[in-house]
Amino acid sequence: MQKIMKARTLVELAAISSTIYTISKDKELIDKLNQWAEKGKEKINSFVKEKSFDEDGRELDFMEKLTSRMEESRKDMELRINDLVKSTYERMNVAHTDQLSELKVQLGELRKELSLLKTKVARTAKKGE
Repeated sequence: MQKIMKARTLVELAAISSTIYTISKDKELIDKLNQWAEKGKEKINSFVKEKSFDEDGRELDFMEKLTSRMEESRKDMELRINDLVKSTYERMNVAHTDQLSELKVQLGELRKELSLLKTKVARTAKKGE
């Protein structure tokens, strides 16, 4: 059993090694990864160099800027998720609480009309007797 596991491990290592070798020889992939890395470095450097100020006009340090940017991103993501949920509900024809309130009002009005109609039918039936 142990020999089978060793052989399996050797085969897996050979497969991983050949995959790594193939990837390392793929010049286009390496160039693309390098471009992405450079863009990431540029964005980080511009973020660090960017001057940000609070409401009092005081310049924010790096951690404050990072926290501020994270809060902005959280709010933006919350808005986007809210829009996505609304559009999903609309597509699924799920009633919102506003629609439920409107339906309750309409149901009350229909009950009143039904009650009036019952009364009219009862009067008509009494007159016909």
